[in-house]
Amino acid sequence: MSHRCTFLWKFLTACICIFLTAGFCFAAESGSGSSAFVYVGSSSQSGSATISGFSVGQNGSAQPVAGSPFTVNASQSTVAAPGFLFATNGQAIDTYSVAASGAISQTSSTNGLVGAPTGMSVDVLALDRNNQNLYASVVCSSCNNFYSGWSVNQSGQLSYSSNGSPLGTLSAAWGFAQLSFSQDDHYIFTATVCDKNGAVAGFVRGQNGSLTSYNPAAAPPLLETPGGGVGCSVDTAASSEGYLAVLWTGSYCCYYPGLAVATYNFNSNGTLNLVPGPANLPGLTTEYSMSFDPTGTYLAIAGSVGQNNPQGAIEIYRLGQNGSLMAVGPMFQLPAVTSFDSVKWDGGGHLYAITSSQGCGSGGCGLYVFNWNGSSLSLAPGSPYSVSQPNSLAVLSAP
Repeated sequence: MSHRCTFLWKFLTACICIFLTAGFCFAAESGSGSSAFVYVGSSSQSGSATISGFSVGQNGSAQPVAGSPFTVNASQSTVAAPGFLFATNGQAIDTYSVAASGAISQTSSTNGLVGAPTGMSVDVLALDRNNQNLYASVVCSSCNNFYSGWSVNQSGQLSYSSNGSPLGTLSAAWGFAQLSFSQDDHYIFTATVCDKNGAVAGFVRGQNGSLTSYNPAAAPPLLETPGGGVGCSVDTAASSEGYLAVLWTGSYCCYYPGLAVATYNFNSNGTLNLVPGPANLPGLTTEYSMSFDPTGTYLAIAGSVGQNNPQGAIEIYRLGQNGSLMAVGPMFQLPAVTSFDSVKWDGGGHLYAITSSQGCGSGGCGLYVFNWNGSSLSLAPGSPYSVSQPNSLAVLSAP
């Protein structure tokens, strides 16, 4: 295609996008070439670890990147930033450089347990929105969990930047849920368990990336259906539009067996205001992961539906201008798998999910790629892709 034709195509694409919904324009704006690189971490009972890399095209079809799967030292809780991939094995946090082809190679390894008592391990990794700081939850079964902060330099090397933030003052904060960052990166949120006062754990970020814990005072939503209330936050996801979605349950403490998802906006001091209106009641029986797309418009909630014969399921919600959520399209169910355990978007209209060894079912373990058209999900050509014992998922959108 000539330069002139390329220019005309981009101009027409931009004009089309003015008149169409944001969901459709995902695919129209993404151009040619790869939409994303996707990495699935795996580990075996023997302790060996691999990371499988895929290059995903505009139609959602994927191809293994050269050299994949990569034999590595760390593959759990992978997170990606432009040019780098980070992963932990529970002790070290390893940095991998990402080549233009999507291939990875380890460049450094850092002790992730600096300042941690004996018996603790690194569980969840998270990057801030600007990819300048990495945070790691350090957890154990019989002590106060905390988060350690690390600065990321231009080569991906990590430098310890905080003494952590003990969570003992925030009742039942557990360290196994994802971290969600406010639009300006100043506040961080994560879910707690079994706290009837509606606590969502919160942190204020210092200029050096250090953390100070506080209570954002997120009141749980009131349910308009009989059966009790919700008081246990189990997951969070932050929209780039300036709202925080919180998934609640009452099965632990409030005698309500279902799930409810509500949204909150921010006060200047970081406390959270519940967006008015009835809570959304997802059809999922169990939730394992939720994530906003890069535009902050669509929220995917993944897990399973059904008790005796659970099926993997994903629901999509659209964020309105007032911060309310509305379900979009039917729930996507896949009888071949028991559950979807992690879900992430790229910037090209694709949603990714993995099934762990507990959720594989007859469909087998692996990576599932979905195309999203603004109203429904569909399996992309060639999906799913077999990966043995997957335990983590990272997505790096194409520049």
